[in-house]
Amino acid sequence: MNIQWLAAACIVEILWMTLAFLLYRRTQLIGIIDSFWTFSFALQVLVACLTLPATADRKLTALLFSCIWSLRLGIHITRRFIRSRKDDPRYEELRKVWTKNFDAGVFWMYQLQGLSVLILMGPFICYLADTGEQNIAVLSIAVCLFFVGLTGEALADQQLTQFKKFNPGEVCNIGLWRYSRHPNYFFEWLIWVSFFTLSASSANGIWMIYAPLLMLILLTQVTGIPPAERQSIASKGEKFKHYQATTSAFFPWFPARDAERKS
Repeated sequence: MNIQWLAAACIVEILWMTLAFLLYRRTQLIGIIDSFWTFSFALQVLVACLTLPATADRKLTALLFSCIWSLRLGIHITRRFIRSRKDDPRYEELRKVWTKNFDAGVFWMYQLQGLSVLILMGPFICYLADTGEQNIAVLSIAVCLFFVGLTGEALADQQLTQFKKFNPGEVCNIGLWRYSRHPNYFFEWLIWVSFFTLSASSANGIWMIYAPLLMLILLTQVTGIPPAERQSIASKGEKFKHYQATTSAFFPWFPARDAERKS
């Protein structure tokens, strides 16, 4: 492992998450971390480009992948957060659980989020540590996966935003949301598959598959689908339960005609 990169990355991440904490103290909105976490990847890829020996074309590719994704998603999250001006229910739950030393708990939670960024940076670090020529076939596949994921996620976000605007309180089951209850999460995961693919032809690149696998677990079992669905059931009740019974949870598929389900 490149010690220079690791030292610089740790310092930058600690400072970045400390800045997020200072903004939390000013606003008392814990959800600020979602924007900082997303923007953090573009920042860390820049750090990697400055400290790792990759060729100029590899550095440009990594910056384009990370910045396009990070800025698109980060701006979307930030706009949504500014419009609502309130925390997601999962963060409100923390206020009930952490009754003592709450601010200290938030600070360390932010720093752990920063650690997760460094852990998930593996595909980019592997790719940028390689000084050889790029495998054009692998790069082409990565680019295709990336733009399919990016386009699908942006479209899913746009469809959900428009639906909520004109159908408050209803379950969004149009467009991509007809085939998956969480198409935004699916296409987000596809983007992480593209990050792995980018690094796949580098030395030890095959081991970078841990990143999309970890993201799949987080999205489907931990921070993605479970809290989102609990919130939807609480706010929409039987309408959402019917949606659950007829629509795939993650991978897009044709809706079922009966009420039995499948995920």
